Amino acid sequence: MLKALAAYCRRIDVERTSVWTFAQTGHREVFLSHADTFLGFGVSATTLLKDSFKINTFSIEDYIERVNAGVLPTSLTFVHAQAAGCLLLVLECLCMKINRISSQK
Repeated sequence: MLKALAAYCRRIDVERTSVWTFAQTGHREVFLSHADTFLGFGVSATTLLKDSFKINTFSIEDYIERVNAGVLPTSLTFVHAQAAGCLLLVLECLCMKINRISSQK
């Protein structure tokens, strides 16, 4: 999926600027925390749209099954931007704590 996305982006003058970001050619990279909207692809990826925040399934098997069935792999959808922002903050804090615990072992 990533190869297809990268090829499509090259055709529309969008370049890959990091492991997880794309930008219009010649424009500086925009980090997710500063973007109004972004699309996430893959297991556990997040997507922020103008009216909703979505989190993909964390299960690789479920993700593959849903994509093959032509169904969005979304597990959670929040329709209010404020709730989505709070959730993203909580997830970021949780990831930081998990990383800190892992590095201590």
